[in-house]
Amino acid sequence: MNALPLILRDIPNADYHANAGLNTESKRVSSSMVKTILGRNGVRQFVRKYLLKVCAPYKSKGLKTGSLLHALLAGTFDDEFTSAPECPHGRKTKDGGFKPYTGGAKYEEWLATVDLGGKDTYIPEELEQAQALVEHLREHKECREMIEADGISEGTLYGQIAGFDCQIRMDKCLKYSPTIIDWKTTGEPIGNFRRVSDRFGYHLQAAFYSMVYRDAFGKLPKFLFAVVETKEPFTATVFEYALTKDDEEDVEHAVQLMHKDLTEMDEAWVGVHPLKETFFGE
Repeated sequence: MNALPLILRDIPNADYHANAGLNTESKRVSSSMVKTILGRNGVRQFVRKYLLKVCAPYKSKGLKTGSLLHALLAGTFDDEFTSAPECPHGRKTKDGGFKPYTGGAKYEEWLATVDLGGKDTYIPEELEQAQALVEHLREHKECREMIEADGISEGTLYGQIAGFDCQIRMDKCLKYSPTIIDWKTTGEPIGNFRRVSDRFGYHLQAAFYSMVYRDAFGKLPKFLFAVVETKEPFTATVFEYALTKDDEEDVEHAVQLMHKDLTEMDEAWVGVHPLKETFFGE
């Protein structure tokens, strides 16, 4: 099966994310929207983040590492990242010297005034860590085969769920096999990945992607998580996700819920079925 003709390759990452949301021109639903509305305080968080847009983007060291890893594997590093510029402002040291800001609120405030061409920044230590994680993935036979397999990285696909327009951006989609690959980093031991998946909604992401892919191509894909630890011993492995009835119902419910007048709804917990070990095969 050659799925590539329907997958869009030339949509920049920033444009893809800008197109997600019910108050955008496209009005397409993304997996992040589903995970948000099915999370704790989900309706309120969804309204704040996607309708009112009053939530600042969440940043963390783990997210930066994951983004760098994705860009290196996709071959888009130079398009997405630039070396963090040195700040001309700083503080005096005890010995009368000068130490420029290299992080923190004051550095971020200054950085916001710098034209970075729409790119994110990195420091050498962050890049070195991401490059090392790529090599740890390559040390795992199946992960290496997935990296080297013929396919398309960062491809966008459109489809529908419950009659509403949706979009997905796949880390990698294989060319001659209905397979989606998703690269993940984890700061916990690899054996805890099922619990981590439940915490971050990875199973909902996999369900959403699988359902959009099925709508576009008429069959479910194989969905594989290639995971690498960010701490020693840097173990890498592959988990296969299988779409369940519970996850499918949760995703459909989420898509339908976000199209209602949420400003009139009482705040409530919207439950998510807990991740079960049987959902994954190692």
